[in-house]
Amino acid sequence: MAYSGMHRGATMYTNIYLRAFALGLLLLGPIGLGAQAQDKAALMKRTPAITAAAHPSLSVLDVNNSTIWLRNNGKFDWVDPFSHVNGTMPKRTAGPVFAQGFVWGGVLYENGVRQGVRVNGSTYETGMDPGRVLWDPQTGVVTGPDAFSPEKYHVWRVHRRWKSRAFDVTAAAAYFFGKQPSEVTDADRQAILDQYEYDWNNWPAAWGAPYQECNGTPGYQPAQDTNNDGEFDCATEGDIPGYPGADQTIWIVTNDLQPGTSERSYGSPSVGMEYQFTLWAYDFPATNPLGNINFIRTRLIFTGRPDSPPDARLDSMFVVWWTDPDVGNYSDDFAGSDTTLSLGYAYNANPRDDQYEPFNLPPPAVGWDFLQGPVNAEGDTLGMTTFVYFAAGSDISDPDLGEYSGTLQWFNLMRGYRPRPEYPAGDPFVDPTTGHITKFALTGDPVTGRGWVDGQQLPPGDRRLVLSSGPFAMQKGDTVDVVVGQIAALGTNNLSSISLLKYYDLFAQFAYDNNFVLPAPPNVPPVRVSELDQQIVLDWGHNLEAVAQVESYRNAGFVFEGYNVYQLPSPTASIAEGVRLATFDKKNLVTIVFDNAFDPQTGFVLEKPVQFGSDEGIKRYISITQDAIRQRPLSNGVTYYFAVTSYAVLAEDVDSPFRVLESTPVVVAAVPQPPKPGSTAPPEAESDVEIAHQGSSTATIQVKIANPAAVQTGNYKIEFAYYNPATGETKTQLDEDDVLTSVEGLFEHEYYSEGHRYNVGDPWPLRWRLLRNDQPVVNAWFPQIDPDGPVTAQEAPLVGGLQVYVPLVVAQIANWTSEGERWVTGVDFGGEAFFGGATIGAHFFGSTLAASDLEPVVLEFQGDTTSGPADGWASKGAVYIRGAGYAYAGTGYLPFAAYVLNPDGSKGRQVNVSFVEATVACSNMRWDMGLLLSNRFGDEIPEECALSLGGREYIFIHKSDYDEGASYNDDNFAPVADVMYAIWPNRRGTRPYLQAPFKLYFYPAVPLSPGDQYTFSVQGAITDDPELKRQAVKDINVFPNPYFGFSRLETNRFQKFVTFTHLPERATIRIFTLAGIPVRVIEHDSPSQFERWDLTNQDGIPVASGIYLVHVDTPYGEKVLKLAIVQEEQILQRY
Repeated sequence: MAYSGMHRGATMYTNIYLRAFALGLLLLGPIGLGAQAQDKAALMKRTPAITAAAHPSLSVLDVNNSTIWLRNNGKFDWVDPFSHVNGTMPKRTAGPVFAQGFVWGGVLYENGVRQGVRVNGSTYETGMDPGRVLWDPQTGVVTGPDAFSPEKYHVWRVHRRWKSRAFDVTAAAAYFFGKQPSEVTDADRQAILDQYEYDWNNWPAAWGAPYQECNGTPGYQPAQDTNNDGEFDCATEGDIPGYPGADQTIWIVTNDLQPGTSERSYGSPSVGMEYQFTLWAYDFPATNPLGNINFIRTRLIFTGRPDSPPDARLDSMFVVWWTDPDVGNYSDDFAGSDTTLSLGYAYNANPRDDQYEPFNLPPPAVGWDFLQGPVNAEGDTLGMTTFVYFAAGSDISDPDLGEYSGTLQWFNLMRGYRPRPEYPAGDPFVDPTTGHITKFALTGDPVTGRGWVDGQQLPPGDRRLVLSSGPFAMQKGDTVDVVVGQIAALGTNNLSSISLLKYYDLFAQFAYDNNFVLPAPPNVPPVRVSELDQQIVLDWGHNLEAVAQVESYRNAGFVFEGYNVYQLPSPTASIAEGVRLATFDKKNLVTIVFDNAFDPQTGFVLEKPVQFGSDEGIKRYISITQDAIRQRPLSNGVTYYFAVTSYAVLAEDVDSPFRVLESTPVVVAAVPQPPKPGSTAPPEAESDVEIAHQGSSTATIQVKIANPAAVQTGNYKIEFAYYNPATGETKTQLDEDDVLTSVEGLFEHEYYSEGHRYNVGDPWPLRWRLLRNDQPVVNAWFPQIDPDGPVTAQEAPLVGGLQVYVPLVVAQIANWTSEGERWVTGVDFGGEAFFGGATIGAHFFGSTLAASDLEPVVLEFQGDTTSGPADGWASKGAVYIRGAGYAYAGTGYLPFAAYVLNPDGSKGRQVNVSFVEATVACSNMRWDMGLLLSNRFGDEIPEECALSLGGREYIFIHKSDYDEGASYNDDNFAPVADVMYAIWPNRRGTRPYLQAPFKLYFYPAVPLSPGDQYTFSVQGAITDDPELKRQAVKDINVFPNPYFGFSRLETNRFQKFVTFTHLPERATIRIFTLAGIPVRVIEHDSPSQFERWDLTNQDGIPVASGIYLVHVDTPYGEKVLKLAIVQEEQILQRY
């Protein structure tokens, strides 16, 4: 106990010291926001809770890795629920920006008389109210500000994919309401969806809110998801609200007309301004630079006041984007600028920061690129014309808030002077490294230490940045647009974050240069999770429409390439923090893809491999048995987190700073577990199913258990039909006119349907579908090819939890073999077998046979011409003379006979064989490859006999029963009749004719046809069986037991629990001491078989160490358990 007492004493001493230190700071007076401002620490404590999403006065841009909060009065407030700042980066960690906002200043003239300097905008206070100005742009008459109502003047927010399957509404609700994802309720999720739906349908485009005009009809007509695919199609479904192409947009409108409003900021009276703020961002993952960039457009409309004269104007005007960047802790920051990039930025003075340290992250850098400023008198669009900074508590401190002196101090800053002495006096900034006056402060390079860098004049502290653009002028009625990009970058330390920030800024500039027309990454199909015994199966192939949409992605030169699967350490972790489990990419020779990326080892941006394809084909599910983060098998009852992304690669040579687009991950949680009470185990994942076949095809169809939990018991059948992709019509027998026709609006000679290419004039292709108990499992007919060629076993679709591989079998010779001393070879004419010297009849001269008529055959060659049944020869057949136009010449002799093979491989019936001779002069009515012609010509065999080409004595193996060739003549032309195989033989080397007997076998590949049928049966898991639930009561248990101070499932030292397992849907858990004193009652009412006890009693007080009795009462029986708990020593800080 001596140790415990000393620990408590140390704690008390520390607390007394800290209180005294804090009191000293209070006595010293406020610091950090200028002489008149509050203490920043106090400001950070006044974060209001967000309780409602409907018509919010406050909302957040949160579609990517960096967030921004905005009020409906134009204030970029420090209200983030996780860090009490204006936004976090990475999301849900610490914040690099405390506050930011738009400020303008200029000299007002009315009736030709100078009225003085005016400044307004939003910093720590706002000089604006929600609502637009009621005025007539034609006459200039201003009525006044529109009456406020929450329905009209809330923070408008839209998300392009709010109805999409890929939209993570749980994550959106968690961030908006400041909760953990596990704390989000159905009501929270519905509130977010309701807000997005209201703003989508009522988007204030008529007041200036941007939208994408799609249907050509003037005015905003909101797109409706008419086909219920969760996406909004600009081409067919209506206009898209928000900044065109953006994934998320926020819009507000404000004004300064009410008396006293403008004075709130820096004491200037109102001039009559309407402000429209548009914030937008793109749904890219944190690994993509655009996933760390947000864009802000401020539209300034000089309407004038109701009493403003028509000649009112603002001269010598400047616009400013102002920021108070707190990169983690606000007391240790530096500032900088890069004039080549029009960039002002802030970074941490130290490699680590105490606000980011708890997340095991280095401090990021944050910057603002002045992408578009006003237009000056010469007609040039200005960029950043001045960058200055000031530091809280220094001699360059904040302008006076709420006082007209602040207006004059701001006017100095805008023009590149120190704020004090105030205008009209001016104290310029001087570069200490050159001694020259400058309007651009801190232009050195902090990474190399060259030039004017922060820290040379002031110590680290609380910085403010001023990015200014001007001068220009505004007449009453003029409009000015100012666009900035907020960029945040997380390197490996404070300096490498700067290097990464400047690299990211290239993407912000690229976006602006391309008018923000950016290729969005592909979506991800919804992921279905199966929780099995020490195993997890992720299946993203079950939604066929979503798969087709993702895998047909093409955008701005980018083409879908594959999927990545990650395991993440937490539900809010980025994929960079996780482990890549697998990449499944198309089989197209694109494997490892290189792109510019940040290298944590060097701190530089280098060309590195960023995608790791294997070229083995797309796969749409994965079975996981190993915990890749902890390097051990998955454990039952533990929650694991996974994400599936899709990615696209730049297939065309277009101007782009990046080559890969990867989707934002949608995180799924999964808990491995044995079958729930009342259930049996499903079939084993990845196991093959035994299949029966009826029909003529030689196709080997494979069925594999892909997602065991999704498999249903039944008798299955795979059936085939010819399918018209243009109409969806099917047939089992094609007519001559059943061919593909052109489709209006597509290519004349070929067209695409469902991602598959077909040539006009082709017969309808064959498709297949899967039936269970004679009912289609899904309403779809599947192709055997995709745009990249025949579907492989890995790429086969998932249907009802089964992966069904139906190979594309092309009619041809699949294989050939020989037995004995073969003295014949093939002449290579391009055939698929026998060294290029054999093919099916249809591929030679033609055939009357269908592919399904092909049968395997054996040619039995004799070693002489005396022992055969046909006058000593093995068989007879029809002979045709090539040199005579393939005229029929009669019956000839062959030293072999042809037989079809029975299904068991034995020799079956004999079939006819025909052959060709080169010319009449070379003919001897013997199939001898010209080798017997020496009997007639000696050594002078004519060239026309083609001895080197086997005498051109082609062989045709027919399907007809053997009749010595009597069935064939000029009328029944054998070379194009019922020919199964055509062979062009030749002498093998120098081996003599009839050297020895041998056999030659040919096996066909017979395509599938509507006559084929494959059947199999599958036994799925039994679920919700009452008898099994009664039997499972004996399995009810608790772990860990005993509990020794902690459990490896606990994520922090304040989270204590044990887990009850094998529970039915409803159970009452009563916990007692050994003395029978009730400790806790837990009502379990959940489909989960798990229930946690947090080791507290009914009053929420931690229980003592000891043995406890647990009585579990269920509708199916009771179970009594003993539970041992050994609590770790705890020291109470308050009592």
